[in-house]
Amino acid sequence: MKTMIRSMFKGAGRYPWYNSFFGVPLIDLGVGGTPALRGIFTPEPEIGAEKIGISDQFLANAEDYHQRYSGSEHMKDVLEQAFTHAGVSMASSPDVLDIGTGSGTNSLLPMLSLFDHARFVATDLSPDLLVILRRYVERESLSDRVACVCTDAMNSFFAPARFDMVTGVSLLHHLIDPAAAIKAAHAALKKGGVAVFCDPFEGYGMIGLTFRLILDRATREGLDLNPEAADFMRAMIIDFDARRGTDKSDVRFRYMDDKWLFTREYLEDVACDAGFASVSILPHANNETYFRDYTTVLFRLGRDLKPDALPDWAWDTIDLIDRSFSPEMKSALLMEGSIILKK
Repeated sequence: MKTMIRSMFKGAGRYPWYNSFFGVPLIDLGVGGTPALRGIFTPEPEIGAEKIGISDQFLANAEDYHQRYSGSEHMKDVLEQAFTHAGVSMASSPDVLDIGTGSGTNSLLPMLSLFDHARFVATDLSPDLLVILRRYVERESLSDRVACVCTDAMNSFFAPARFDMVTGVSLLHHLIDPAAAIKAAHAALKKGGVAVFCDPFEGYGMIGLTFRLILDRATREGLDLNPEAADFMRAMIIDFDARRGTDKSDVRFRYMDDKWLFTREYLEDVACDAGFASVSILPHANNETYFRDYTTVLFRLGRDLKPDALPDWAWDTIDLIDRSFSPEMKSALLMEGSIILKK
């Protein structure tokens, strides 16, 4: 079957400036394939390969996902803080590998504004999300700076020691094997290069615990609770419980979008095994309303619910959790953080 598929792409074009970033030929998915995918490339060995661990949220429903999870300005601030922490010069002109780019709104667009003269190889397993990015690249005349490549982050078809920087925003927690992507990043980086990932951590377990307290109190005391809000909290408890720990061998993880909540120790061990010289993890927040703020975002993104979906007594419980921890402890219980790896 793969031989038949490859033959369809025989003679497909290569875009010279970024072909050198790969150790295998790149094939244009729109030549001999789907015209809408023209200008999106893929490593030749991946043609016809099964897309493991990715759901319709990123494929058939890519446009909805793009609209719901766009946060360019917030991610620009997060990335700028990470680069400052890593000592990366914004005035430089790096060659950047961005993995898990999606439609680019949370990674590539902020990076374009931070690095005026950088070149980017933007990769994602979803060709549908890359179509959205490709439209933007063509509209803004960025084809000489941005390449769109459909590839699995757990593969390593990149030329060794070719990139100055590797970035991945909200990527690692979607992968069955994040360690493979971190190893691929290490291999792709030049000596002295930096990899920056932004992902969720097990601090979300505190929100899961708070949701349990709210649901239990509503049942025990017969208090009113918005049914949709209650249903969402139950769903998030199940989600957080599934994502704990490091064993992702169960077949269900092949079909789950969000697979991980990380710990510092896991990422430090994986980065060390990959060969990185240093690892630092930078929390995205530790403010007085830390748990309230993250709960508000979860309700908005998860069910498009506003804060008034929860009664005052439920928010009082969340605020109590916020008052129970110092800023330093909230950093230790981080829910979202930047993982900064130096080669």
